[in-house]
Amino acid sequence: MIFLINKRGKIIMKRKIAVTMAMLMACSSVVPTFGAVTFKDIDDVPWQGAQTFINRAGELEIMVGEVVDGERYFRGKDNVTCFETVQLVYSMLDKTGNLKSTEGVESKWSYVMKQLSVPEWAYPCISYSLEYGIVSMSEVGKFTNASKGTPTYATREAAAVILGKAMSDKYTLDTDAKLSFSDASSVNDTSVQYVELLARLEIFLGDYNNNFNPKVAINRAEMATIITKAYDKMNTGSSNNEDNNNSSETEQPSTGTTIAAGSVISVNDMGSSYLVTILKSDGDKIGLFASSSTTVTNIGGGTSTYTALSAGDTLKDITYSGADIKSLTITYDADPGLNQNIGKVEGTIDEIYNDIVYINKSTGGTAKYYINVNCDYILDGKTASQKDIFDAYKKGRVDVSVSLNVKGEATKLDCTTKESDYMYGELRSISRSGLTIKKSGRTYTTDYSWINGESDDVDFYLEGKNSSYTDVRDAFDSYSTTYVKYVTDSRDDVKRLYVSKYDFEDNSSSDGTYKGTINDVSRRYVNFKKSGSSSYKEYNFKGDDIDNATLKIDGKTYDYYDFRDKLDSAGTLSVTIEVNSKDEVTRITATTTSSSDTSGVIKSMTSSTIAIGSSSNKYDIASGVSVSIDGNSDYNIDDLRKFVDDRYITMEANLTIKSSKVTKIEAHIKKVEGDLRYFDSRRGELEVRTPDRTTMAFDFKTSTLNVKGDERSVDDLEYYMNDKGREYEVVVEVDPSNGYASTITVTEI
Repeated sequence: MIFLINKRGKIIMKRKIAVTMAMLMACSSVVPTFGAVTFKDIDDVPWQGAQTFINRAGELEIMVGEVVDGERYFRGKDNVTCFETVQLVYSMLDKTGNLKSTEGVESKWSYVMKQLSVPEWAYPCISYSLEYGIVSMSEVGKFTNASKGTPTYATREAAAVILGKAMSDKYTLDTDAKLSFSDASSVNDTSVQYVELLARLEIFLGDYNNNFNPKVAINRAEMATIITKAYDKMNTGSSNNEDNNNSSETEQPSTGTTIAAGSVISVNDMGSSYLVTILKSDGDKIGLFASSSTTVTNIGGGTSTYTALSAGDTLKDITYSGADIKSLTITYDADPGLNQNIGKVEGTIDEIYNDIVYINKSTGGTAKYYINVNCDYILDGKTASQKDIFDAYKKGRVDVSVSLNVKGEATKLDCTTKESDYMYGELRSISRSGLTIKKSGRTYTTDYSWINGESDDVDFYLEGKNSSYTDVRDAFDSYSTTYVKYVTDSRDDVKRLYVSKYDFEDNSSSDGTYKGTINDVSRRYVNFKKSGSSSYKEYNFKGDDIDNATLKIDGKTYDYYDFRDKLDSAGTLSVTIEVNSKDEVTRITATTTSSSDTSGVIKSMTSSTIAIGSSSNKYDIASGVSVSIDGNSDYNIDDLRKFVDDRYITMEANLTIKSSKVTKIEAHIKKVEGDLRYFDSRRGELEVRTPDRTTMAFDFKTSTLNVKGDERSVDDLEYYMNDKGREYEVVVEVDPSNGYASTITVTEI
């Protein structure tokens, strides 16, 4: 055995060995027969009475503990991982004679389990549970903490769902089940029927306050209790729905077989292949893998690749060997546009991961897109790999054109980098020890050190001239926005810094037309912000005189004074400016409407009125009003009312008013309060359920999410919630520009 010595001189078991021992304790198949079992720590339990169940679990050889120096220990207060939970349920089914056929199951799912990082000792139980629907692939994917690589502890709710599904062949589920626990509202809706079944069978009980405590990690003593109770129920030989025991089984694939006809029930993307569940004409189901080696004939109108497969497709002549589909014909393509590009988004890459890319759109705002498994990558006009894009992104700004399919997935990233050693951005702070820069095209900042740790070793340039650290610092203090271009060494320390009040990337050498907004105009210049840019810049008129430019609003030409009056009354105008080769403005064209706008927090709402800012500030709503929420126009007025009526959701809106009636409502969620139901930093997703029972999901960017309250970082929150089973109330503040969660304040319950 391998040991480590801690700082106090105490011998501690190496973590890897300890984890392995915990896994062995969950596997009854690797221990000898014991009969009566004596645990040295039998009285070290969370509650009196647990000893009976622990001893029974040992006698049944389902939970046998570990032997240290000749003594057997159970460790009743330790938590149980999700993998161990599935193993224990699998062992219970085996020992009670309720295990279905396992022939070929493990080999069928071996590829999937490698993709999901399942430990080898758990292959039999996980493959069986995947095969018969006890767990799903998405659930197994969460059994391991992606950021730490450690197994996730099972909550009481998760354990109940796994055990409830395993017992549902023998005992009927109530799809309209209601729970009597005091904290029933904290149980996920999809889990209720399984928790109710185990409560009905008196396998799972509440605490002294009648709380189920669904989010609390289950310990080994509790697991021994429920697994032995389940053993007794499943070992009685009675059943209230035995006729249905095999109704949901999936047929095991044989070798060299052709299925005449069938339809696709579901498709799961495994990375380089699809797991396709097919309903055959005789009513049986079969799960097979389709990949690039599968020959696809599509007479249903879509593409002839395996990625054209989707739920609802009708198939014929399906030939397979083992678990792999060799060929098939799609006779009806339920989603013929699945791999057809239907749109493009232009912008810069803000963040990129294996399966997700965040784009700062040129039209404004940030968007998140999942990357299709067959995404094509182009870098500076040449075919590239995803790693090439990663490397270019790390070096600096990457402009991109994203091709999207009907599912909104990125199917092509056409990327362009700057042919220069320079990087660009905005200076956010500067000191003798280093500086902070918001890189061009990014929403977050990056900290840099000076070369050799000394600002005196850096070459400084201010407005194109040799300068010093002191002059640059003074300029930073005086400029409203400080633009930089810079060069770093091999250690990514800054060795050369150019500073200006003007954007280095806006130095156009030819005539051009820009779209954007203006917020000020003088006789010499116009203050203009390009679409997709984060700040305004002064553009001089030709000859520094506005009289040399044409000024138009709604097709009418104005002189300087009338144009300025119009700007003062209208506020920020959406405009197009035309510039010459010297970047001097020669023409401004603006468009307005006869409507007026008002914005603020929605105080109240009916089907015909909406109050903004205060309850008395009401507006009538026009019939056929256009409604969007966080940029999504798929909502209607009733959807918005549901959000407004929830006391724990704060909504803001911009109203377009014509003829004294609201014709357009652009709403966004400002703040939500409730229970934090789900948090996944790798996928950048969280879920909140308000006390008024509205469930809302938000995307977030791990690099910029601000975590406050009882936890102070994304990693801490992920660890204590998902690994330790802590529960939290949360206040989510939302970024109005993209609908992402920007700040969350968590309070442990």
